[in-house]
Amino acid sequence: TEGIGHTRFKETKIGKIPETWETVKLKEYTKIIMGQSPSSSDCNDEIRGLPFFQGNGEFGSKYPIAKHWTTNPTKIAQPDDILMSVRAPVGEFNISNCICCIGRGLCAIRPSVQIDLYFTYYCLKSSINRLKRLEQGSTFSAVNKTDITTFEIPFPPIDEQRQISKILSEVDAKIEKEEATKAELEQLKKGLMQVLLTGKVRVMA
Repeated sequence: TEGIGHTRFKETKIGKIPETWETVKLKEYTKIIMGQSPSSSDCNDEIRGLPFFQGNGEFGSKYPIAKHWTTNPTKIAQPDDILMSVRAPVGEFNISNCICCIGRGLCAIRPSVQIDLYFTYYCLKSSINRLKRLEQGSTFSAVNKTDITTFEIPFPPIDEQRQISKILSEVDAKIEKEEATKAELEQLKKGLMQVLLTGKVRVMA
């Protein structure tokens, strides 16, 4: 089959991909660390120890936001690990920006040097429907380590991976900037409403 720029495509288990691409299981190019919650007696909200992320409730737009810490971490994620929620809702993703402890609601996916971090991240984010199908097959609305290690994603040449992740990261950055601008404008509007609607600042015709 021909596509844009006369690219030829082939059918795979995960759909049509260019003939020059492969598909790989996550275990081939990443390390998977399943989360394990520390004892509640070792957890605190006073910034003592490592940040402790329990699930997607602490996820931001791209990076998690610490609300809890632990002085006795069990499973540890490193900066630039992809964090994935493995319990309902399955398939939400963030990128770790610090050394942290992960609880049983998360796993860490650590890409090797042979696969681009952000390419892997965007591939996983775009695979939500396939991940949801795995979740539906589970009694507890969750996915296990085997589900994750055998999960397949497309695998273009590394230079192409980097180009794809560069484009998508730039779009993400633009969205974040516009959201920040929107928040600033909303704040300005609130301030103006306060002074204009109370007569503290007068607008004369």
